[in-house]
Order: sequence, then structure tokens, then C-alpha cells
Amino acid sequence: MTTVSTVLLAMYGMAALLALPFIWLFWSQDVRGNRIMTGLMIGIFVTTVTYTASLVVDGLTATLSWYYVYLATLSANAMLFVGLALVWTDREKWLRPSVFMPASLALAAIPLIGLVGLVAFGQTFSPLIWANAELTQLGSLSVFDRQPGPLGLLWRLLATGSVLLSLGLIGGFTIRPEQRLYRRQNALMIAGVLSVVLLAMAAQIASVPVEVTPIGYLLTATLFAIAITRFGYFDVVPLASNSIVEELGAGVLVYDPAGQVLDANTTATEILGVDCTPSTDVHEVIEQAGVVESSTYNGEVLATLEESLDGKEFSTTVEGQQRRHAVSVSAVTDSGGTVGGNG
Repeated sequence: MTTVSTVLLAMYGMAALLALPFIWLFWSQDVRGNRIMTGLMIGIFVTTVTYTASLVVDGLTATLSWYYVYLATLSANAMLFVGLALVWTDREKWLRPSVFMPASLALAAIPLIGLVGLVAFGQTFSPLIWANAELTQLGSLSVFDRQPGPLGLLWRLLATGSVLLSLGLIGGFTIRPEQRLYRRQNALMIAGVLSVVLLAMAAQIASVPVEVTPIGYLLTATLFAIAITRFGYFDVVPLASNSIVEELGAGVLVYDPAGQVLDANTTATEILGVDCTPSTDVHEVIEQAGVVESSTYNGEVLATLEESLDGKEFSTTVEGQQRRHAVSVSAVTDSGGTVGGNG
């Protein structure tokens, strides 16, 4: 006969197993931020396993020990969310250890102190973290009462603050005019972070006795995977995200080695008269914009197209005025000299 405890354990087991392909997926993506995303997926796996362990062990001390490890991993995940938001919004300078490590340790300090105190002194300091440190039975499972004490409430506030910081970074980045081409990708990032928060809030309002965050993380991972694999957002730092490039009088169009458009500033869109959305084939843009004569264009391979376009001049009508433009093709490289696209 299927019981509630069996269903719960099956759900957490499935969540842990499903996290493993995401670890491989993000590690195999040769893009900026892949290590942070891989670490986040490992964190999802560990949170699921450690929380499941807290449900199946016997006794308050063993349950609470595993629960502290679970909370410490949640702390790491929260800071990885912040790190991912910093990479996503091109603020990687804040990821230096002198800034990021103290913030991470501050968030993880309460569960780590609780774990050390539990091992060294038993339940002596538990009332500082938990209002009611006891177990309730849910079928055959021992569920820990999660009502926070003073330090437990502080941890919740810090964890919530880190998530709000991530949302603020991505949200503020999204509404910038130069991010008009990346609204869908940014929306997926916001939805990925927000999904965990909303699911946890709904569970709390509904008085769900167990943690739902590990399961919610799978939705987060799925949305992140779509943003990365479908749109390839991290393939190259978006030039149009730089306000200087955005305000240039020259049009800038960036595409990857496969010929898929990655970015374009406002001037390029106006000159070409084509909606240069990410993943559009650069051949289509060139043909539709009339940069080459349609009668002579035969869909050359990318290298041949670049060779024929570099130095070419063409005319367009912008705001009723005839304008002459010169084309220049050059490689876009990262700080290590790796070619990520052409512009």
C-alpha cells in the first residue's frame, strides 16, 4: 500500500536523480558562469539528499544534524544565485574572494554554528535558533518542527535578502533599454529564482510540514537550462549591454561562429531595418536588410560572406534620409583571447 511517506521519499529521490543530468549539462557548456551553475546544481543534489536524510534517521539529534547541513547547503545555493546574477549582469568584479567569501560565510554561519553547538553541547543552544526543537511524525517519517527562534529568523531574513538581491540585480538589468533583445532570457532567469521563493511561500501558507525547496529547484534548473541552451546567452558578453556601445553612432551587430545573431545595438537595428533578435541567422539579416543585392546573393558560407562584406559600402534610408554606410567585420574575443563572436 502506498503511504504518504513513500510518496514523499520517492519525490525527493526523483528530485536528486534529476539534478544529476543538470550537473553534467552546465559543466559541459563552455560559457561564462558554467562553474557557478554547476555548483548550484551540485547544491540542489546535496540539499535534496541531506533533507531526505533528516527525514529517515532516528532521534532529534540526528534529524537536526542533517537539517543543519541542509540549511548550510541552502545558504551556499543562495549565494550562488547571487554570483550567477552578478555574472549575468556583467558585474563579475564583485565576485572577488574578499567580497564574496565573507558574505557567503555570514549567511552559512548560523546553521554551521548550530551544527557545531549540537555536536559539542547537545540541545543547549537550540532555543536560540528554534522556537520549538522537536519532531512530529508524518507516516513513518520524523519531520522537524521548523518554527524559528531569534537566530533562525535572522537566517531566514538573510537568505531572503540574498534572493531579493539576485532578483533586483537581474530585474534592474532587464529594464535597461539596451537589454531589449534579452528580455526573454532575463525573464527566464527571474522566473527561475522567483519560482523557489513562491513555492516556499505557498507551502508555508498551506502549512505543508515538509520542505519543498529541493523540488522547486528543479524548476529553476529547467528554466536556466532553457535560457542557456535555447538562447546561448552566455556565449559572449553582450556588446549592447555596454551603454557606450549602445550610444555609438555606428551600428554594432554581433553573431557567433555558427552565424546566429547574439546582439545588436539600437543603431544597427535602425540602419538595417530588421528585427535582429538573438538566434536569428545573420544571412537572413543581411539579405532582408539589402546589404547585398538580392539578385547576386546566393547564401554564401559564413567565411565567404564575411570576406565579401568587410569594407563594403551600402545605402539605406533612415528617417527619410539617404545614408551611406561602410561595413567592417572583426572578431569579438574574451579576456583570454577566445573568439566568441564576430561584429
